Amino acid sequence: MKKTFLFLAILMISFSCEKGSLEEQTSSYDLNFNFESQNSKTDSKSKSQVEQFNATIITDGDDIDIISDSLEISRAVNSETGKESYVIHLKNNSEQNTTAKTGGPVRELFDNVESGYFYDGNDCWIYGTWYHGDNGESLFVPAGAATQYLNNVCGWSNVA
Repeated sequence: MKKTFLFLAILMISFSCEKGSLEEQTSSYDLNFNFESQNSKTDSKSKSQVEQFNATIITDGDDIDIISDSLEISRAVNSETGKESYVIHLKNNSEQNTTAKTGGPVRELFDNVESGYFYDGNDCWIYGTWYHGDNGESLFVPAGAATQYLNNVCGWSNVA
């Protein structure tokens, strides 16, 4: 009886170890992210237009990487939760991607302000504003509820 119990215990442990290793396999997902077009940022008289950018998100356990010609991934702290995670934003090839600081308590501390998507650690990329400075400080402020409703990318891990 003891041998049978021991055998079952070892069998259960081995299955639980195998399941854990399967969960940490590398996965990739093709997702679309919406950003304000570069032309509408430079021309104040034009209407705001949205461009959609495709990216492949690669997950390996807790690590996330991105493959995209137009987007890149950085780290930031969520201002509401205090949690550090990933932010997807437009590549900084020029000054057009960033908004100059125009005052206010948060903007005075950071050199660049951009739109971006913050990974919540579960199943959503939350849309908002990414403040980052040359000193390495990086803060993400989620957008309002209506803007998030239109722009968040959720349920992405269920995408085949």
